[in-house]
Amino acid sequence: MNVEQEFQQALSRVDTKPWILYTEGASNMNGTGLGLVLKSPQEDMIAQSIGSDFKATNDEAEYEALILVLTITKDMKIKTIDVNCDSLLIVNHVMRSYEAKDPKMVAYLDITKRLTNNFDNFSIQ
Repeated sequence: MNVEQEFQQALSRVDTKPWILYTEGASNMNGTGLGLVLKSPQEDMIAQSIGSDFKATNDEAEYEALILVLTITKDMKIKTIDVNCDSLLIVNHVMRSYEAKDPKMVAYLDITKRLTNNFDNFSIQ
């Protein structure tokens, strides 16, 4: 086995370990806040918080945070992710335990589903 093959083999082992994502969304009369923490298989962490002036419900803010982090990880070519979301509603929407009925929630769920198709392994809890 040459050096390039060894390198590719090592990369494939890293690619199978999940990246761990934590999302947070919150909304109040001052605006909407989005937070995320992205933890690599090597335990490196990226943390980001974003303040927005658009109005949203807490569930909409949670979806915004989830969509943001899924877009970032897709762009980073990450293939295995475990998402920790503190919204039971969103987790159950994505896991198909609950049906999204509100038009905004349906739209958010559709975007989320499309994004999750970019990953070889995706879980949310």
